[in-house]
Amino acid sequence: MATKEKREEWKKAGLCSCCGKNKPVEGGLTCQECRDRQKANRDYKREHNICVKCGRNKTAPNRKYCDECLEWRSNRYKWQKENNPEFSNIRKQYYERHREKCIKNGLCVNCSKPAYENHVLCYECLIKAKNRARRDRASAKEFKGE
Repeated sequence: MATKEKREEWKKAGLCSCCGKNKPVEGGLTCQECRDRQKANRDYKREHNICVKCGRNKTAPNRKYCDECLEWRSNRYKWQKENNPEFSNIRKQYYERHREKCIKNGLCVNCSKPAYENHVLCYECLIKAKNRARRDRASAKEFKGE
């Protein structure tokens, strides 16, 4: 594994910050070869219910992170939100840019798969959103006592 100093040298030289051999993809720090390897690793972990962050603990079905890593991420998010007043603006701007880029390219704004006809979501995300809205309406009625 490369040291932090080595990675910085590679970045300055215009090389992949992971392997130091190839040029990184446009707008990124790693080459396509490393990205493919990392994606295969993440996919394997997801298929076998292993946390994609720590790689040690089992996850609940349909989750990417174990309970420890979820708690760590939650605490980190809260800390950033409290200590950086611009944090929410930065996230909002990122999401808006991502959304615009996906819409322009005809991709789902949630998962970046091809969007369903005349929608900004793919078919799977559209169904999930409709089911979530239906569930939310039902719980709101229940809460109101209707």
